[in-house]
Amino acid sequence: MNRRKTRFNYVILSDLHLAEGKKRATGQISRFEGFLFDRPFERLLLHLQERAEERDHLWTLVFNGDLIDFLRITSIPDPNHPPKGLPPITPTKQKYGLGSSAAESKWQLERVVEGHPVFFRALARFLLQGHRVVILKGNHDVNWFWPEVRYRFMERMEAFLREVDSPDRKKEEREERIADALDRLLFRSWSIYIKKLLYIEHGNQYDPTNAFHNFMYPVLIDPESPVGRFELDLPFGSFFIRYFFNMIELRFPTAPHYRDVSAFFYTIRRRHLYAFWHVVRNYFPYFFRTLQKVQTRRGRRHREIREKNLQLIRKVGEEYGDKKTIEKIAKLQEAPAYENKVDFLTTMLKRPAKKFAAAVGGLILLSFFWNILTEWILGAGQNLVMKTTLSVIFDYGFIVVGLVWLFLILRPTKEGVSYREVEPRELRKKAARIAEMLDVRYVTFGHSHVEDAWKVPGRDSWYFNTGTWTPFIDEDKHVIRPEVHFPVFLVEDGLARLARWNNEVGELEELPILEDEPPD
Repeated sequence: MNRRKTRFNYVILSDLHLAEGKKRATGQISRFEGFLFDRPFERLLLHLQERAEERDHLWTLVFNGDLIDFLRITSIPDPNHPPKGLPPITPTKQKYGLGSSAAESKWQLERVVEGHPVFFRALARFLLQGHRVVILKGNHDVNWFWPEVRYRFMERMEAFLREVDSPDRKKEEREERIADALDRLLFRSWSIYIKKLLYIEHGNQYDPTNAFHNFMYPVLIDPESPVGRFELDLPFGSFFIRYFFNMIELRFPTAPHYRDVSAFFYTIRRRHLYAFWHVVRNYFPYFFRTLQKVQTRRGRRHREIREKNLQLIRKVGEEYGDKKTIEKIAKLQEAPAYENKVDFLTTMLKRPAKKFAAAVGGLILLSFFWNILTEWILGAGQNLVMKTTLSVIFDYGFIVVGLVWLFLILRPTKEGVSYREVEPRELRKKAARIAEMLDVRYVTFGHSHVEDAWKVPGRDSWYFNTGTWTPFIDEDKHVIRPEVHFPVFLVEDGLARLARWNNEVGELEELPILEDEPPD
């Protein structure tokens, strides 16, 4: 047997965030689109094919979560003529986009495929050349959980395979090639584990803001449905994007490019005070809609969901031949933020309540001392005209000083936004534990959008983060990088490296990673 047909190496990408792309109706790019690099991706796959031919191997291309950004697909079908099987299109859905049921997710998938034909044709050619493609779900595309969505994607990929394959082949040969290519298009529910070598996971489960209660079985009973219809049990971070941040992105399309959402709001407040009102105006509908979504998960049905999730974790452990270790890795996952309405309200209102108390208390103290000062100065024997003039000055002076005090206390700060991205160093800690548990040489996550290469202390193991292909702004860290990095993580012949695709010269080159900041 040809060695090239059996030896696979790995190329891993994450957080591409494909949305609706170029809309057929308007011919324009969606304002929510974060991936504008279909041609560079196509050139990368051509380069990988050439590299495979030179080195006599095949590739396993892994999309490590957030390949598709279902949260930023806001188009809806015609409410007067909705597709068959789609739930009712409510006024909320008309404003914020469809829900997360299987039928709605399937409709959203169609919009992505229509908007990125170059991307999926390139993927089809890659499959026909004998390579494998594996898709892991992340927090933005947990919709892959639905069998209907995966099946529809396979159907669309089959159409692309027929489109790009040579029509000159015999029918039997052509059908066999297409069937084999589809067999090499795989989905994994959680992670990929190559014994002693590699562990791949998206990483959102180590981030409380974006952790799911049951990532393997992320369903939620719709309380408004009379037939017990299921939707996805989304984390707080998904509600933040759906009900709030998408509304901000309509006005500020560069907003998602900030790694730290708080930094974006802080920048807008400093530079565009009038535009900041748009942020404030959209906050309150988001707050109440999210409060409505937060619910305590009790009862028989929710217990069944949790048990199903545990069963699927154990099944993965059996596939990997190490059930106990996989269950321990699952226990490393963080508890999701805001388990119930009380927790949500307490967390969301704690900081504003403290600020309000400080503002009111400060005004009371200021008025007390201001009155003492006023009485002392006005009681010094001035004539009536002077007393009247000074009284007016002191009255208006108190108003001005009070307003300045309120502005200083109540002004938004970088820490004032409840949404928090996971810190890269927190992911390092989880990766180090996994490397120790599984005794693997390499652990790789995505999710944080920050490329990273870090040697695990005391072990011959490394942690890599594959970053993102979307533009990136980090004002706090002053990250040295071009507008788009095109990071690619490669594992060839047992050796790993983090590279970047240089689209201008058509080559993979070393990706510079800054050393850690020195401790204070």
